[in-house]
Amino acid sequence: ADNNVPSQESRIREKTERLRRMMEEKKEKEEQAAKEAAEETEEERRPMNILLFYADDWRHDTLGAAGNPVVKTPVLDALAKEGMMFTENCVTTSICWVSRATLYSGQYLARHHFEMLGRGRTITLPNGTEQEMEFEVPQ
Repeated sequence: ADNNVPSQESRIREKTERLRRMMEEKKEKEEQAAKEAAEETEEERRPMNILLFYADDWRHDTLGAAGNPVVKTPVLDALAKEGMMFTENCVTTSICWVSRATLYSGQYLARHHFEMLGRGRTITLPNGTEQEMEFEVPQ
């Protein structure tokens, strides 16, 4: 027998060991993928953390965070520093609550018909039915 040629038994042992290592690596990768998927799921379950201020009759620089040297707004300035501040805005109408209805509904006044706050005002819906205005946008 040639001493340089591995025996059939040693070749089988090498193949078996290689296969065992491959299976262990595959199992580790699957466990890591499952762990990462579980972490992503935990993060996705967290509620959104959004605080939106939509104020009336403010100039563009009313907050200290917006550059006002006179007005002191330390709490709002801290919130602005910690989060995101939108510095440009356009309104669809000068009436504040109509603009809010537009912001919240994503629809223009002509679509959401939120012209007058409170009960007592009725609108005609596209299907022809009359609906009394509530505090929500009619569907």
